[in-house]
Amino acid sequence: MTLLPLTLVAIVAGLLLLASWTDLTRYRISNWIPLAIFGLFPPYALSVGLSMNELVWHGIAFAITLGAGFALFTWNKCGGGDVKLLAVVALWAGWGTPLVNLVTLTAIFGAVLSLGILLCRWTAIGGAIDSVLRVHGWEFAVFDPAKKVAPYAVAISGAFFVVLFVPS
Repeated sequence: MTLLPLTLVAIVAGLLLLASWTDLTRYRISNWIPLAIFGLFPPYALSVGLSMNELVWHGIAFAITLGAGFALFTWNKCGGGDVKLLAVVALWAGWGTPLVNLVTLTAIFGAVLSLGILLCRWTAIGGAIDSVLRVHGWEFAVFDPAKKVAPYAVAISGAFFVVLFVPS
């Protein structure tokens, strides 16, 4: 792999880390992050020489993931930022086994993340961690017991890194 695709993947990784951070701290994923990841895919696809057929399948992965995510969003089962982020990550992963692995790992990582958040919210350890972080000026939305959601950008990013870097 040449320098350009590696650079583009590194930029996407940085954007996913930023999305994870803002989701952890504010339960927000700025619209420009998935848009930037989307915009980085065409130069990546050209630089690695994806065929037109492969591009179509990557686009199908994006469209189906976005459609399913939109349905879940309208039923109030997930956040809009999570839907957009998962769809653009699906674009990068592509159709078939990579997409199945991405969605499966996102679900597994999301479940583990949710259990961890519940433990942090409902135990003295979580309260102590939250207090220490607040003293140092760090505020994390995940410690707010009034919130009934999980920062799925963390799970989506983790799943993408596994799909991208761990051989199947």
